Amino acid sequence: MYKFIFLFLLFTESSYAGVRPYYELGGGVSLIRSASPFFGDSAPKNLNLGTSIMFSLGLDFGSEASSMRFHFVIQERFSTGSDGTNFYSVHGPYGCVRLDGKRVFLTAGVAPILWQRMGVAAGIDSFNKATGTGVLGELGFGFPITPIVTFELITSGDIVINGGTISPKPIIGFLYGRKNIV
Repeated sequence: MYKFIFLFLLFTESSYAGVRPYYELGGGVSLIRSASPFFGDSAPKNLNLGTSIMFSLGLDFGSEASSMRFHFVIQERFSTGSDGTNFYSVHGPYGCVRLDGKRVFLTAGVAPILWQRMGVAAGIDSFNKATGTGVLGELGFGFPITPIVTFELITSGDIVINGGTISPKPIIGFLYGRKNIV
């Protein structure tokens, strides 16, 4: 990950050889399905609507004139849900690749490390390392506002694979985001 951040900072001064660094910030709603066994047997199968937040650092390989571009992205994703009594959260850093057309993009990623939280109140404390690997897929639509700012509408699905078990399956997210070219 440090190499990625180094490359990101290296290319922030200018677009070198068609590589453009950017960051994204987005938020919206999440819906966690099949919450147990990931959160334990006491967790309900399906949780109520929660919050989804993401932050990304990316490198765009290709010129603005290209009809299709390739990206490497590190994305932190945080998703929550509740059953009315308890609150559940999962987050992790995803290493992603993205194929970006003029207005539509597809993203696929893997998070080898995940954290989970269960509590009687919403919060960002007391996370525990979870077992399993996160897999992410996104479909997004970009609306360029200026040459360096793009507003995005993103729908996503995350699953966690632990041995032969897939739970949650999936975490569905609907996000509104903003991408800025650095």
